[in-house]
Amino acid sequence: MLAAVGAIAVIVGLLIFFLDISQIAGVSNPQFGIGLAALPGYALIALMAGQFRARGRIRAGQWPDSILVPIVAMVVIQAAQTAGQTSLFWLLAAHTAAVWCAAVTYWLLSRSHLSGQLVRPAADEVRNIRQTSLTIAFSGGISVLSNRLPLIFVSAIIGTPAAALYEAAQRIGALGSLGTWAAGTAVSPMLSDAHARNQKSRLQDLLIASSWIAFLPALMIFLGLIPGGGLVLSLFGADYAAAHGALVVLAGLIVINASAGLTSHTFNMTGHEAIVLRFNLAQLTTIVFMAPLLTHLAGITGTTFAVLISVIVRDVGMGFLLPGKLGLAPGVWSRVGAARAFGLAWAKMKGR
Repeated sequence: MLAAVGAIAVIVGLLIFFLDISQIAGVSNPQFGIGLAALPGYALIALMAGQFRARGRIRAGQWPDSILVPIVAMVVIQAAQTAGQTSLFWLLAAHTAAVWCAAVTYWLLSRSHLSGQLVRPAADEVRNIRQTSLTIAFSGGISVLSNRLPLIFVSAIIGTPAAALYEAAQRIGALGSLGTWAAGTAVSPMLSDAHARNQKSRLQDLLIASSWIAFLPALMIFLGLIPGGGLVLSLFGADYAAAHGALVVLAGLIVINASAGLTSHTFNMTGHEAIVLRFNLAQLTTIVFMAPLLTHLAGITGTTFAVLISVIVRDVGMGFLLPGKLGLAPGVWSRVGAARAFGLAWAKMKGR
């Protein structure tokens, strides 16, 4: 993984240098170089953090990335500013230094479980890891494109001011996705372990618990943004309050994603990553065909409805395949998921 991402960074750097992209982008080669230097570090962080989580050491897998990286970056930025260096190069250098500092920290923490004779994996295992990684990476790239393409459509069709409104609404609406990210990160290795041990009941419980953990905070943020979204947007400027309708729709689609989004983690962690890839392609196709039309008809609110439909196609659509592929019920939108969640809540209340 580290070698592959490092090779990609080198190839991209060579393309930037020989095609003189720096002149087109208005960014110097040193700035590109210091930014690309962080890519292998990001790959190493993801790999090492996953190892800690798979061993149940959740805090050790989280704090170097979540706490150490921003602290080191802020220290370097402050030091550069004190020295009168406020260019983009030093901003990128701060993040690169922070990333590699976290990577080294992960390595030091991992020496306890990496000590001893390492067994070289079999050739078929290496091929399986490579194929799975490429599929998940390609699927993730499509997901990123699906997230950013609507903003491009808004900018091209309506103009830059509308794009600024959409971006502000998207940034605030995405707050509800933090629970989905946290739950998915924590539960993914557990899902994989339960699947490897053929523990169907545990797999179902993990899906239900993580789905509700992601769903409830997103729902509360959504309900809060219905009356208060305009006030939050006005913090960016009075004109941004015009994006309130778009913000409510975006927060609503985050609720749908939170309630059903852990399905994609479940498929990825059980050897069904090709299903996630197909539904990510379906989401992208929906956006490509519907976002330009709805943007023309209803502005940025129309764009958000196109994204909402694409999320339903992806996340809800994958949920229908859970019973047939894995013998599981969806975590939130099923009688099993609702009954187990409410049963646990009732037991907690009675225990008090």
